[in-house]
Amino acid sequence: MKFNQLRHAVGDEGILRSRNVRTIILIGGAFMLLELCSLIWISVFDWWSIEPLARRGLGFPLAALGYGVIFWAICAFFCIYFLKLERVGRRLFLLFGSLFLAALLLGWPGFYMSDSFAAVEQGRHFPIDTWLGPYTAIITQSVLQHIPFLGALAFFQVSFYALGLAYAGQVLMRGRGGRVGAVVLVVLVLINVPSVFTALLVTRDSWFAILSVFLVTECIVFMREREWRRSGVLLRLVVLGMLAYLLRSDGLIYLAVIVFGIGFRLLVEALRAHASARNIALDGLAVGARVLSPVLGIFLVANILTVVFLPSYFSAAEYRITMWLNPVGYIINHAEQPLSDADLEPIGAVIPISLIRDVGDDTGVNAFWEAKETGQLNPPMTPNGTSRVSSAALDLIQSHPGLWLENRVAVFKAANFGRTEGDQVYPRQAFANSVYSQNEIARWARPVRYEGIWPDGRRAVEQFMLASTQHSLLRLQWAFWPEILLCLGIMLVCWRHAGLGFAGAVLLSRVPVLFVFAPEGQYKYYAAIDMAAPILLAAAIPLVIAMLKKPGRSHQASST
Repeated sequence: MKFNQLRHAVGDEGILRSRNVRTIILIGGAFMLLELCSLIWISVFDWWSIEPLARRGLGFPLAALGYGVIFWAICAFFCIYFLKLERVGRRLFLLFGSLFLAALLLGWPGFYMSDSFAAVEQGRHFPIDTWLGPYTAIITQSVLQHIPFLGALAFFQVSFYALGLAYAGQVLMRGRGGRVGAVVLVVLVLINVPSVFTALLVTRDSWFAILSVFLVTECIVFMREREWRRSGVLLRLVVLGMLAYLLRSDGLIYLAVIVFGIGFRLLVEALRAHASARNIALDGLAVGARVLSPVLGIFLVANILTVVFLPSYFSAAEYRITMWLNPVGYIINHAEQPLSDADLEPIGAVIPISLIRDVGDDTGVNAFWEAKETGQLNPPMTPNGTSRVSSAALDLIQSHPGLWLENRVAVFKAANFGRTEGDQVYPRQAFANSVYSQNEIARWARPVRYEGIWPDGRRAVEQFMLASTQHSLLRLQWAFWPEILLCLGIMLVCWRHAGLGFAGAVLLSRVPVLFVFAPEGQYKYYAAIDMAAPILLAAAIPLVIAMLKKPGRSHQASST
């Protein structure tokens, strides 16, 4: 009997494996067909593209195939999560999608800043400039090469944002709060002006923030799932963390916290079950293999894409300057005692000290761009030169810790609120450079209209966004420090609910790093908190209500 059961089990497993093989073959064949379609489309219809790809021998078809991989991977990501939506989720997606689409049509083609226009240009040349991150220009061009309309990028962003919120609402409906959590989420999203603007602003930080919405939701799902080792949520968590790292280098912190959270839960469950050290080690190896396999797979594919299909380069020497220029410039401009020439000489060899003093930008790196445009920037090109400049910058910071801390606080404040009317801070950074925008568009092979389908409607959206930063109450929405405190409060009050603690830890993990290393005071660095924090709040409110009701119920029971 046992033999027959075993034989049937093996037979069933064999059938399952054969089905899996057939499914993999079908998916691979369909993906190759889509890749062929991308190659033909980009090759034949490049005259319709906003910026045609540079045709350099074999580089053109390889680039077309590479952009096809990214584009269809984005579409597959959307389909996977859309198919997870149930009836409630689809209704929420229709609600959010309709509202965001209406906002996009009014503000068509979305809002672009200097980085957005730079990404359009960088993605058509080879090797690709990855100053804005490994995949900023690649994602931008992958969409524009398939859908040659400037508003296509913003359309993708609002679609993914609506999908992420719909998935979050569906997860909240399954929790203890039921409809209350989903309703709270809808209300918080509708009154959140900065999140709507971020969804319409075409930049990698918007993609990162939208990805954080999915990630926070999956953290909650992970802690609810009892059979998490066999569940797909483990794979989704790790994949989302790895994608965050590809979008922004500090996304590696997300991935590290995710891995730590998985390991911590594994250890806690093993200790509760009084498992032996051997079993804990074997279980850890099995889970580690499941975690590392998608990480290594995505890392391998990403490197093949950026080496073979879409070769890229990075101006590391120049980028390092932006990392130390802001605090060093603040020290130079605010030091009470005159700084010695020996301390300033290595810095002055890279960027003129007089320029740093003349620009006097305490929360930005305008001196860097001014020096670069005027030919006064001399980044060190040798290891010894780089080490010498870095040591000089570090010595200045270590000898003036108080000024360094003042600078970091000033940058943090500037990211919350603009200092003056003309600051390049959300949302002014997307509206203040209209002349730059028109100059960039005029250089494209197929110039596009940036004024919108309905120019008056677009201007009205711009004015509303700007007014929201100036109104005494509405401008508080653009400050993210209350949301940071709110998330910390949720983690403390709802400490028994591991999902909220895990999601909050992942979401806030970048804050200390950004505080220390942010080169400028820009809101976009913290946009992920603004877009994902409503999910934590919507999940916490029903729990807090239940906590407040419990004492009353117990008192009533004791009196009767």
